[in-house]
Order: sequence, then C-alpha cells, then structure tokens
Amino acid sequence: MLDDLGLTLLDVVVGRVDPAVEVRAVVIHDPLDPPVYGPGDVVLGVGLADPEQIVATAHALGAAGGVALLLKQPVEADDALARAAEEHRLVVLGVTHGASWSRVSAMLASSLGIGENPGGTFVEVDDRTDLFSLANSIAALIDAPVTIEDLNSRVLAFSADQGQADEYRKNAVLGRQVPEDITLSLKRAGLFDRIYASDRPVMVNASDIGLGDELTPRAVMAVRAGSELLGTIWASISEPLTAEREQALTDVAKPAALLMLRSRFLVRGQDRARTETVEKLLAGGIPAREHAARFGRVSGASSVVATMIRSGDAMLGGAEASAATHSEMHRLASAFALHVGAMHPHAVTALLGNTVYAVLPVSPADSPAGPDARGTIVTSMREFISRIGTRSDVIVGIGSAVSDPTQLAASRADADRALRVARARDPRGVNSRVAFIEDVQAAALIDQLGDLIVAENRSLSGPLARITAHDAEGDGKLVATLRAWLDAFGDVAKASGEMYVHPNTLRYRLKRISQVGGIDLDDPETRFELMLQMRVFGT
Repeated sequence: MLDDLGLTLLDVVVGRVDPAVEVRAVVIHDPLDPPVYGPGDVVLGVGLADPEQIVATAHALGAAGGVALLLKQPVEADDALARAAEEHRLVVLGVTHGASWSRVSAMLASSLGIGENPGGTFVEVDDRTDLFSLANSIAALIDAPVTIEDLNSRVLAFSADQGQADEYRKNAVLGRQVPEDITLSLKRAGLFDRIYASDRPVMVNASDIGLGDELTPRAVMAVRAGSELLGTIWASISEPLTAEREQALTDVAKPAALLMLRSRFLVRGQDRARTETVEKLLAGGIPAREHAARFGRVSGASSVVATMIRSGDAMLGGAEASAATHSEMHRLASAFALHVGAMHPHAVTALLGNTVYAVLPVSPADSPAGPDARGTIVTSMREFISRIGTRSDVIVGIGSAVSDPTQLAASRADADRALRVARARDPRGVNSRVAFIEDVQAAALIDQLGDLIVAENRSLSGPLARITAHDAEGDGKLVATLRAWLDAFGDVAKASGEMYVHPNTLRYRLKRISQVGGIDLDDPETRFELMLQMRVFGT
C-alpha cells in the first residue's frame, strides 16, 4: 500500500509499518454508528479530528485486529496515540491535505486488490474519460491543442482539436506515443530536465531540438503529486504564452495530478484482473471454460496470439531485462491490446513475463486457416507489425483455432512454437515476423525435436558424427562442403561457387564424405537424414 501511495498521499504519523501484515478490507469510520471492525481492516477516519476520539478509535480498531488508521493531515501525534499504536501494533497514517476521501478509498481498493471485479470490462473508461475531459477543458482555457503524457512520453489523453496541430503531434496522438526521435532530441537538449525542475510552464521551440518550422512551439507543464513526478501537459501554441495562459497551465497541473493518480491505480487493478483472466484461459481445461462463461469472455472458437520483442535483453525477461526494455514491453502490450480490441470486443490481452498474449475469438470466416492459410488474423497481425514500424523488433506467433476454451492451452503452446520460429527468421520483412503455426509446422517440429534431444541429453552420432570428427582431426572442410551441396540440392556448380573451390575439388570432397561417413549420397533418405541432423544439432 505504501509502495503505491506513500510518496503521494500517505505519511506515517505513529507506529511501525509491517510489510508482512495482510490487509483485508478498507472501512470508512462512521461517528454515528458503533464501530464494527475486523482483522486486517484499514480504517478511513472521515471526520476524525478530536485527539480523544482518534485515540479511542485507534484502541477499538487495534483490539479488533485492524492494521491501519488513516487521518487527514495535520495530525497531532501525542503520547496517547503513540501508546495505542504500539500496544496494538497499529500504524497511523496521515492523508495529504486536499485529497478527497472517496478518491483515497478508490485508490486503496485498487492498490490492494480489494473489491475488484475481474469479470468487468478491461477498457479504461472512467479514469481515461476524466483525463480526456481535462484535456478538452485545458484546450478551451488556453485555446490550443493539448496532450497529457506520462514519463515515458505515452499519450494518456488528448483534446479533440488536434486537426490544427502539426504532423508530429498528429503522429503522437495516432500512435499514442511521442515519436522516439523527438524524445531523444528533447533528452539531448536537456529539455526534460528543465521541464521537470520547473514549477511553471516551459517553452519548447523547434530550434531547441534541431527542427524547422514544421514543429509548432509547445508550452509544457510538469505534473506532480508532492515531490513525485507523474507526467506532463503539452500545449501546442503558435503565439507567445501570455501571463493568463501560463497561469492557467500552472493551475490545471493539480487536478491533472489527482486524475493521473486515479488512472494509475485503476489501471493497475485492471491489469491484475486482466492478467488473472488470461492466465486462467491459457491454462485450458474445465476451469478455463468456467472462467470464460462467468466473465463473458471467449465462448466459442478462438485463437491464442503471442507477441514479444525479439532483440536485445528483452529475451532475458524478468530482472535481467533493463528498465528501458521493460518500458518498451509495456508499450508493446498497450499497443497490442488496442489492436486486438479493435478486431473483437471480447478479446483479452495481458503481459506475462516477456510475452504479450491475446485470446482472440474467431468466426469460421476469420479462422487463421482461411484461403491459402492467410486469414484475417494473419493479415491483421502483419498490419500491426507495419503500424508499429521500426520502434521495436517485434514478432508475432499465432496458435491454431480451437473450438472451446478448454483447448486454449494447446493453442497457447502452438503460439509459443510459432513465436520461436519467427524469432529465428530473417527480421527484415514484415511477413517473416508473423508466424502462423499451420504455416510453420515443419520448422516447429524441428524445434521440438531439438528440445527432446536436449532433454534426453543426446549427442550427435552416426555418419555425420564421423564426418565431423574427421574435420576436427585436421583443418577439414567436409561438413561445410556437405552443407553447401545439400543447400544447393546437389548442384555441384552452385555449391562449388558458394565454397569458392573448383567443381572437381567439390566432387572429390563429396567422395571423401561418402567414404568417411560410410554413406551413399545418391540415396534421398540419407540426404534427408543428414539435413535433419544438421538442422537439429546446428552443425
């Protein structure tokens, strides 16, 4: 709780915070009714100001096993209150002045996972709607298009008048992300540091970041809750900032902070619910069907689609991935959720580890196994890759369509296998970065065979092992020659060109390969077995 709210809303008045304590409920103190508290309760001391009443409430709460009492600042931390906190191992927290109890209650419930409805809609409505309304209000106040952005330059909300904005702003709004080249230029120029250090709007001109007149000047206001930075408000203005407009931008930072805090905690609660839903669906079996029916998610045919960032330390996942990569993965998850949500209103997505999964309902007409195995999902995923461009080296794996949620574990396994195949492909083409399991079955089977060999601790044997050992005894080229010849489908001229040797030299080496390996290279089964071994063992 304090990890989420401590820097912005709460301060410890008396008592010791025990991270191991379990919070079970958020209760509002009612002075007109006798208090009924229970173990693990956090009590909001609405209207509590009298020191004697505060101490009495602390004793009543502590005796019932409650864990925390929240009071509006300023709070007088006298000896009686300190003794009550110590006696009952209770912590008394001060709520920052100006924060409404209703919002504190909502944020606590979201932060602690209390009172959530995991079956509800996963589209951010109230919090994002509030931010959009605020953006429109700011735009009306200062007569300029406005965006509200987080610290990663994600566009959280924007005013409706973006038609008069420049192309950089339009691209940011469409992609819900400020273009990377702009953010890098802002960082290099030290403008983010200036913005974050100022308590007044800061002007950003095109010349500050090496751009021409195509960028309209921006007035930028940092949004803070106490000392914590939450984001920024960007107003696109073509005229000098008047004192009235500057003051308006300064004043709206406070309500923006409250809305951004509320958005943060609502989104966290939604993320937890979404993740739980996706995990249960991907596990398959009867529980998946029950969960889907209970919360109105997928009920008929569906496919699992997986996407991830292929390059860099994103492949490591967990604590080994850098903070920048984690941020990029969350941006990918957000963009992917928007994309699949547009495809089907009941699609559900979540970031699990270093992979974003979507459970996507499909109709027979939309099945991935459409004409030429290029159905709607495959086409849509290629469009997704094209839209996000080169910001990330993103790959997509598509599992087979299954008729019932009980079978989703199989579709998830297919999506993971397809993702592995996409990861090994040439990344330069959009088509190569999207793999549908039914298109890449052979490659996926070879990957599975490789996994089996590793699991059983198998080593290379047979003719290829003898040829490899012969090469190891000297500076041999037999394995490389065999690979070039097999890749050329037996075309000696082509293979010799790849090896930069005379065709007769290559023919001699092929003869030596037959002798050393004890094989007949004219036998198609032998050639297939050699190619398979080379692929699986990486020789």
